[in-house]
Amino acid sequence: MCKTYSDKGRSVGNCNSIAEDILLDCLIRKIEELYLSDDAMERLRIAIRDQLQEERPPVVDLVALRKKLSDVEKQIAVGSERVFTAPDSVVESLYTRLDDLQKTKKRLKAQIEAAKSPASNDCAALDATVKEAIALLKDLRTTIRKAEPEHLTDLMRSLVSRVELQFNHRPYGKLTRSEFKRGTMFMRPGVLGSQLSQKGALR
Repeated sequence: MCKTYSDKGRSVGNCNSIAEDILLDCLIRKIEELYLSDDAMERLRIAIRDQLQEERPPVVDLVALRKKLSDVEKQIAVGSERVFTAPDSVVESLYTRLDDLQKTKKRLKAQIEAAKSPASNDCAALDATVKEAIALLKDLRTTIRKAEPEHLTDLMRSLVSRVELQFNHRPYGKLTRSEFKRGTMFMRPGVLGSQLSQKGALR
């Protein structure tokens, strides 16, 4: 029943109401259609893969990194030779420069080692993440279909933030009859995959 009507009566609105079991059945049907159907899971699978692909670090050019490392090592070798023959006035600056080059060498080596990880491992991790997300949704689909009514109501409350209902009104003798027209279901943020729509139309 409309909360405003329940709180303040006919003076502020009409008696808009819908049976809880009918609304619950509609919510379940829409959640399964929008989020838990095979088509919805395939859309989620694609969305998750696309998002994870975007978050992956860019492909590293190993050839370029190795060339940079080789150049740095040559500079270190040349600088080390110069230290022995350089005037005392520039020795300190040469050591500072060599220290910077050693740090660059260490960083480049770390980047090269990280880039050597087989791409297949990344793909396997990506597939595992997608499969885990889909498995959780399938578990939820099974839970919804097998849950007892009292547990199902609590489950819907954990998934659905609110439901907005619209009604048509027509005279019925001295009264006004309310007829359900349509509604909108708003999902709680982060549930059932944030990659998908957070609301669905009720019919």
